[in-house]
Amino acid sequence: FKDFYHRRYAEREIQWRMDMGEAEVLVRFNTKTEVRLSVSSYQMAFLLVFNKKKIASFQDILDATGLKSDTTLQNHLLSLAHPKLGVLLKRPNSRTLDRKHKFQLNSNFKCKMRRITVPIINVIRHSVNPTVDPSIAIQRRCQMDAAIVRAMKTKKRMQHMELVNEVTAQLRARFSAQPGMIKKRIEHLIEQEYLERDSSARGVYKYLA
Repeated sequence: FKDFYHRRYAEREIQWRMDMGEAEVLVRFNTKTEVRLSVSSYQMAFLLVFNKKKIASFQDILDATGLKSDTTLQNHLLSLAHPKLGVLLKRPNSRTLDRKHKFQLNSNFKCKMRRITVPIINVIRHSVNPTVDPSIAIQRRCQMDAAIVRAMKTKKRMQHMELVNEVTAQLRARFSAQPGMIKKRIEHLIEQEYLERDSSARGVYKYLA
């Protein structure tokens, strides 16, 4: 698919958004409890690790999945171990995450429902001025682009601050999108002809279908 995409859109970049994907996983916690979990692609990858390991450290999970650690990934993992849900057990049982911390499937998990959706809980807050890995910076640009397009596709016409506030709200659980960053992505999408400025109203954008 990447080869096809690059042949068709040579000027664009493609990034796989595992935090946005969804999957359904049948988990057997014990001989009496079997539940279908609706999870993110990240969480599906984490759970599959326990097909081969009874106990896995955070580093073991990263090694087995080939994923890179960032705040979004950490929150997806910690959501599985959150006390409100308890799909996984974590040692030590804390809100922090270290590569030596260990996880295992909760063999005492109880649920009356046969299918549940695992919510993403923002356990770890984003740093105010984090040093962002280049690959994460690219991913965040893609997230902002997608949020801008979603908002504009829905409303068709939006004022600048209205759009900035909408994008900020959409991305709040993933990272803190700064207004200056959002403005640059709006300019990029105008260049790519996803949006255009309204010639009759200053500071207003229109969606181009």
